[in-house]
Amino acid sequence: STLYSTPQTVSVLRATQVTEVACGGDHTLACTKDGEVYSWGMGNDGKLGHGTDDGENLPKRIDALRGERIISVAAGWNVSAAISEDGRLWMWGLGDYWQLGLGDRKSRSLPTLVPVDAHIKQVAIGGFHSAAVTQKGSLYTWGVFEGGALGHGNTGPNALMEPDPVRCSIACHTLHGLTD
Repeated sequence: STLYSTPQTVSVLRATQVTEVACGGDHTLACTKDGEVYSWGMGNDGKLGHGTDDGENLPKRIDALRGERIISVAAGWNVSAAISEDGRLWMWGLGDYWQLGLGDRKSRSLPTLVPVDAHIKQVAIGGFHSAAVTQKGSLYTWGVFEGGALGHGNTGPNALMEPDPVRCSIACHTLHGLTD
């Protein structure tokens, strides 16, 4: 393998305007101004979104998202995600810990629409769980809630198979606030 000790331009994307990048455990996603998504790196568990477990040494457009205008991407250890301009969430990769939010533990090698009845504006992926923020500021979490990571008051080792809103109460006083 080649080591680069200083930043280098990714020549394949030189003529493309990249608006966002996300780095996973051993893969990378790039979102372009035109709403396309490119992925490269190790492809195990289908996390590159090309329909296989094959790795890619150079950025390759995810054809399954063609026609969707993607505005944001996220990458976890073996999971990838994209948000379309209309607020739909797509996820793919390792599903062993329900972190894809698709109601099962199946891995997906192609982007799959997550059933969330809300306009998603941000997504984050942890080791065994995922979270999304809606346009209205609601927080949804799913996956394994080991140690209470999902914010639902559970301490696991159990899981939420699909996105579920985090419920909390808030109290404020003059100089401080409390949440639980």
